[in-house]
Amino acid sequence: MGRTGQGWAGTGRARQLGRERALGTVPPVPPVQDVDAAALARLDLERRVATLQDEVAFLCKAHGEELRELRERVARQRGHAEVGAGKPDLAAALRDIRSRYEAAAGSSAREAEEWYKSKFADLTAAAARHAEALHAAKQEANEYRRQLQALTCDLEALRGSNESLERQLRELEERYALETASYQDTVVRLEEDTCSLKEEMARHLQDYQDLLKVKLALDIEITTYRKLLEGEESRITIPVQSFSNLQIRGEAVAMRGVGAGMVAQTGVEPFPGHWVTPVSCPCPLETSLDTKSVSEAHVKRSIVVKTVETRDGEVIKESKQEHKEGP
Repeated sequence: MGRTGQGWAGTGRARQLGRERALGTVPPVPPVQDVDAAALARLDLERRVATLQDEVAFLCKAHGEELRELRERVARQRGHAEVGAGKPDLAAALRDIRSRYEAAAGSSAREAEEWYKSKFADLTAAAARHAEALHAAKQEANEYRRQLQALTCDLEALRGSNESLERQLRELEERYALETASYQDTVVRLEEDTCSLKEEMARHLQDYQDLLKVKLALDIEITTYRKLLEGEESRITIPVQSFSNLQIRGEAVAMRGVGAGMVAQTGVEPFPGHWVTPVSCPCPLETSLDTKSVSEAHVKRSIVVKTVETRDGEVIKESKQEHKEGP
């Protein structure tokens, strides 16, 4: 009976261990976030149920072995029935123990099944809720995907417009650069032309001043020569009528002076110190001289000398001088 008590104690500990495993060792399942997590939890619970069923089978096997051991002990002790007549009925005790064990095992099985069903129902409800959330998330993801596609199309259109505008901008910059270069060349050329014109104008002004000086000198010499002629005329005894219609024909000649000026003059050297070069002119110069008119006319002339000073093609000073001359 000692060994039987120990066996029943071991069976009780195994039953208690199975009950603890069935009721207390399963950790609470945290709320899952999606259907995949719910499926994994379900698989874990199914695995735990299989483990509990294996433990129940093991306990049944252990119970069968203990019953067989008890039967053997009862068979060995039948020969000693007279000894145990004063003791309680062993079969009744065994039946009582068996009934209590079966009741405890059934209760544990029912509790485990109820717990499994409740957990499975909770997980099923959570899976349904998460399925709804997943469906809503999928719809939202589809909506976001459509928006993303629309925005992508808009982005591509804007990128194309941007590239077109950048290409037009580059073309305009190149064209304006060419036009600017052309205008700069034109400005440089015009500035060069302006400088050359200023230099040429300065040369012309210098030549003009030189010519004015030459003209003034020639006018003075002509006046002096006329006065000499008028003085010599009084000594000439030629009748005035013979010279009244005197025609002097000659060719025009040019004299180059300072600054390459040209002055019309006769082909003789009127005064010493001035070299005159005869140059034929395309048009003949005809001069009529009436000696009577020369001798009788009262000649009055005024010479105006205009002096212009220039610097870098600009007029900085201008002056006039008037010389009057009489007979």
